[in-house]
Amino acid sequence: MTVVLLILKIIGIILAALLGTVVLGILLVLFCPFRYRIWGSYHEKPDFSIRVAWLMCIFQFRMDITDTQQMHLRIFGFRKKLSRVEKEAETDAFGEKTEKENDTSGQFEDTEDAIETKSSGVSSKSPEKKISISQKAKRLWEKMKDICKKMKRALSNIKETAAKIKKLYMDPQNKLAFTKLKQSAVKLFRVLHPKKFRLQLKYSTGSPDTTGQLLGVIAMFPIGYRNGWNIVPDFTADAFYADAEFDVRGRVLGISLIKLACSIILDKNCKRLYNKVTSIFK
Repeated sequence: MTVVLLILKIIGIILAALLGTVVLGILLVLFCPFRYRIWGSYHEKPDFSIRVAWLMCIFQFRMDITDTQQMHLRIFGFRKKLSRVEKEAETDAFGEKTEKENDTSGQFEDTEDAIETKSSGVSSKSPEKKISISQKAKRLWEKMKDICKKMKRALSNIKETAAKIKKLYMDPQNKLAFTKLKQSAVKLFRVLHPKKFRLQLKYSTGSPDTTGQLLGVIAMFPIGYRNGWNIVPDFTADAFYADAEFDVRGRVLGISLIKLACSIILDKNCKRLYNKVTSIFK
């Protein structure tokens, strides 16, 4: 009997530990913030990096975009490269073209038999060329007809979908759904907006008047004053250029994203709108 109770006690401890880890993981996902950072520079070409970290950088995702695109995932200090996409150099592409063109030179080999057949069979090959040209013309005409038919069908489908979307928007219940989506988009922007946004910018539009006008437009936004942007206009340059360095930082709570998603999913008007949109685009 004591052995059975001991086994049951061990099983209960294991189940309690598993349940505790699950609850702890859920609480961490809900209340431990996801921190993101986007930083880089622009000097004739963009060079920036994106990093998303969670749980004091134990879980971290990073993407670097320069001439190559690299993505890395780090978990408990172990780093794994996810993918790497390299941009092909233009010289290589031109080199391939030249090689292909040079390779075709070996296909043309003049022999005595080929010269004799060309000289003797000029009259016999001329009607074959005329037939092939007419067939090609017919095929091109048929392709043009098919393209025109497809364009007409596409235009008719666009008109039909536009009319259906207009009906959806004019429906009062759907208007409630659209207002709900707008409010959710505003809330999502408030949740995702960065806490810090530093910017150093030196620019010129090529003329002093437009450079000053652009500076006035940028000065209208209070985000620059809050984050201490350093913007230097260049009134002496004759051409457009822009040199920038930026650093964007923020954090997001998982519970706020789940609240927004649940408010949209559980809304009856949004469900009705989703069903109608899926029926239209089937």
